[in-house]
Amino acid sequence: MKTVFQLSCTHTVIIMVIFCLCNFQGNWCLRDVHLSVPTAVKIGGNITLNCTYTLENESIYSLKYYIGDKELYRFIPEANPQIFVFDHLEVESYLTKNEDHVLILSGVNVDATGLYKCEVSTEAPIFFT
Repeated sequence: MKTVFQLSCTHTVIIMVIFCLCNFQGNWCLRDVHLSVPTAVKIGGNITLNCTYTLENESIYSLKYYIGDKELYRFIPEANPQIFVFDHLEVESYLTKNEDHVLILSGVNVDATGLYKCEVSTEAPIFFT
């Protein structure tokens, strides 16, 4: 028969193991994804999209920008080519700064009005064929 002390020690060890597993898992993650977009832009002006994020012990697999449900831009560091642009907007050019997370749409018109989104993935999907 176990004593109260032995039972409480067993529960404490189990709780510590669960805490360590949760803490370990939490250190390998993507967090704080935020997209900065200007509220208004003149026709012919530039839209700077800045998707910031924090990687903890991870490397980026892909970063994508959308307008509505249409993908505009895809950056995959391990792909060749690394950058792919979808021609859904009538803009003069799609530019990137030296950071992979900043996209500049230059020479925009009313076609560029909409809800912008960014999507960040940290590992390649697994495909079974």
